[in-house]
This record gives sequence, C-alpha cells and structure tokens, in this order.
Amino acid sequence: SLQINNISDEGIVDIITALSMFPHLKLLNLVGNGIRKNGCVALATLLQCSATELQHLYISDNEINDEGIEALVPALLNCNRLKDLYISDNPSITTRGWQRLATVLEAPNLAELYIYRNNIDDEAVAAFASALVNNRTLQTLNLWRNFSITAVGWQAVSKILCNTSSVNESF
Repeated sequence: SLQINNISDEGIVDIITALSMFPHLKLLNLVGNGIRKNGCVALATLLQCSATELQHLYISDNEINDEGIEALVPALLNCNRLKDLYISDNPSITTRGWQRLATVLEAPNLAELYIYRNNIDDEAVAAFASALVNNRTLQTLNLWRNFSITAVGWQAVSKILCNTSSVNESF
C-alpha cells in the first residue's frame, strides 16, 4: 500500500513501472497521492499487460482529471481481471470525464465502483444509469456525497433499480 504519501505524478509513474515486474500483484492502493495524466497512462499500461493479475485498484483522493480518465478508460474496458475500482475524491473530473468512465460499465467486468465525493451531476449519473442497463456483474456503485445529483439524476438511477416491467429484471 502506497496510501497517503503525497507521491508526485512522476514518482507514481516510476513506481507503477517498477510494479510491472510483479505480475502477481492483486491490489494496488495509491490513495492520497498526486496521480495526474501521466500516472493514469502508466496505470493503463499496467492494466493492459497480459501478465498482470491486478484485481483491486484504489486511486481515490488524487489529482485525476478528464485527461487521466481518457487514458484509463480503454485499459479498463479491456481488463477483465479488475474487480474493484475506487476513484472517489477526484474533484477535477468533470461531467465529460464521468460520462466517459461510465462506458466501462457497458463492458461488464467490475463488481464494485466507488465514485463518492466527486462532482458528479445529473448528466453524469444518467450516463452511469444508462450504462448499467445490461450490466449483470456490478454489485456496488457507491455515489455517496455527490451533492450535485438532484431528483432528476436519482430518477434515472431508480429506473434501473426498480424496473416495473418485471420483478426478475429488477432482481
């Protein structure tokens, strides 16, 4: 765990490059550092490595923005081993970035996605709800403390959770 070390983006790149030598790594905790675009590019490279067995990635409380999300999403879409992604407390990600991240849920691999305490708004949460329509693997979507989500956004989520056309669909 390299949690809360205030490691710079350049330092994270060096660490991730070194970690690529450890393919049996299952959990990578980089919470509370300075991850930006270059760190996300390095993470994407690590995730795309066929030898990597990484299942749990914690990158909350960093400096990730839309460019970082753009770098990560292609790797997340193709990484079927990753089960948990914690990307909370990254307030520089805008609606555009969250909408892009939502596409990861269209290729169902993740079991848990934690995106609490961000700037997620109605448009972004609607994108997550839309991406979840055919997803059967996600078990946890944590949206806690996203105060920009209004009744409009929660209604989009409730349509996925409470499909009135069929009890089996809701289940």
